[in-house]
Amino acid sequence: MRKNFAIVLYIVFSGAALAQEVNTNKEKKAGSIPIYISFNKSIQLVFDSEIIDMDIGSSPEDVIILPGNEKRKLKVKAGLEGFEDTNLIVETRDGYYSFLVRYQADINKFLYLVGRDDANLQKKVNEDAPMENVPVYTDLSKEEVEELERNCLKIEKKVSASAVSGAISKKMVFLLYGVYVRGDYLYISYSLENTSNIRYDIDFFRYVIKDKKGKSKKATVMEDDIYPVYVKEPADKLISPKSKYQVIAIFRKFTLSSNGYLGLEAWEIEGSRNLSIKISNKMILNAERL
Repeated sequence: MRKNFAIVLYIVFSGAALAQEVNTNKEKKAGSIPIYISFNKSIQLVFDSEIIDMDIGSSPEDVIILPGNEKRKLKVKAGLEGFEDTNLIVETRDGYYSFLVRYQADINKFLYLVGRDDANLQKKVNEDAPMENVPVYTDLSKEEVEELERNCLKIEKKVSASAVSGAISKKMVFLLYGVYVRGDYLYISYSLENTSNIRYDIDFFRYVIKDKKGKSKKATVMEDDIYPVYVKEPADKLISPKSKYQVIAIFRKFTLSSNGYLGLEAWEIEGSRNLSIKISNKMILNAERL
């Protein structure tokens, strides 16, 4: 009798779990990604590219949305216990994303990595630009961020009119001011100046390690994109005419092979004013200590 009762319970709970899985699949097929939030805990949404706009279907008191420490992150939590299901629409530089937001008293998933393939509608990308890999998700404590910011202030005081490397093209001036090191982090200070009368809309800055395998002219060049753990830059991703955009990008320390270099690239949205600077391994090894 007990055996039959156990079998009945197994069938009932298995059916319930299967029904929940089917419902989740239906939600995804309908175009919404289900996310669960609670009153006492927050979740974080991490996108591949910068967030441009967002809209929540319910009252702002029901669902609280806060920007993360990067422009591609959102923190979401419930402002009211037991609110009705609602929707969240997020627009990023590469597409539009739809979420079904549900209340759950006890949640066990706190991080949602949202890729370009999850978009309900993908935006057309510049086919001449390199494809971006998914950046590595990096958490920094408040104390670590404060220390990085203090070091950035030291670097800003050091920046002078002289640069160690640079590139000029189509009235855009791309300058490298220096490479610095403190502890486990490398700091790269650079600027992009617009000397024209046409506004420059920044698409992205790319950091790529290029390593030539072999000495012949036909030798393969390997490329590996790397991503900063923190970037100090202006809030607006544009450069007005006759103005300068200054950046300090911070990476976990690394070195390069004798044939390799770090490429620093600037890409313009719907434009051709793309520039690049080479940072050699010698520059990195001679990084100034902060």
